[in-house]
Amino acid sequence: MKTKTREFEEIKQSEKTEAIAIPKSILDEVGEKGFYVYERISNQEVKTSIQIDFMRMMRIFGPIGIILAFLSFVIGNIFGVILFIGFISILMVIYVTILSIYKSIQASKISNVIITNKYFSVNKKIGKIKDKYLIELDKQSAILGKSFGEELFLKSNLGEKKKSLSSELVSQFSAGASWIFRDSGFGNNGKEGSFKIMLFLVYIAFVIAMGIIYFFGIFITAIFGIFINFLIKSYLIWKGNLVLLINEYFKDIEKIFFKFKGKQTNSF
Repeated sequence: MKTKTREFEEIKQSEKTEAIAIPKSILDEVGEKGFYVYERISNQEVKTSIQIDFMRMMRIFGPIGIILAFLSFVIGNIFGVILFIGFISILMVIYVTILSIYKSIQASKISNVIITNKYFSVNKKIGKIKDKYLIELDKQSAILGKSFGEELFLKSNLGEKKKSLSSELVSQFSAGASWIFRDSGFGNNGKEGSFKIMLFLVYIAFVIAMGIIYFFGIFITAIFGIFINFLIKSYLIWKGNLVLLINEYFKDIEKIFFKFKGKQTNSF
């Protein structure tokens, strides 16, 4: 009688990257409970990463969009602006939705690193912990980590990137408003003054539309992306992906461990 066995997909030597030392605090927890669940990429970091990509795109294509919005006003007046901004907004929502799904799926591959005394798992693969407590990630995990601004066991730099890009976009917005009122060459009286005000209103409308997508659209689509990833992950677990199953078991055990530890602490 044959029995069906499941094999681990191990990280191949050719895939390995530079060794990374496991921090002592993690080793202490492994010594205490036999394993450690390291959350590398959180849902908030996925959302921040999407926001950063959106801001990078707006930094490049935002000025082009504003110029086209101005042209749509000149050609089609207010109705033309409404049509253009509506069309661009729909495209941006589609872009953000696709980006959210992609980012969520990519993050799920490295979101948790399970560490035991001798082995670790990440990206649906198993690796052996070397002497002196060193981890050698596979190349894909290392690249994905960098794309999320997250080196293993180090602090994320997504917050700094987001802050820097936000400052750049605010500067661009201020420069655009300044150009309309001071450098566009239009006067302040009569038709030129009215035209200048209309240009500014078109400018504000475009910025507000993109701002709504940034603050609300990304939030909603990020949740959608996480949900899609949850469905994919659930399907893989249902199909019997061994590494994912083990990861889920370890996460459940950790919850029980901390719950039990909390009860012990409260009893004293």
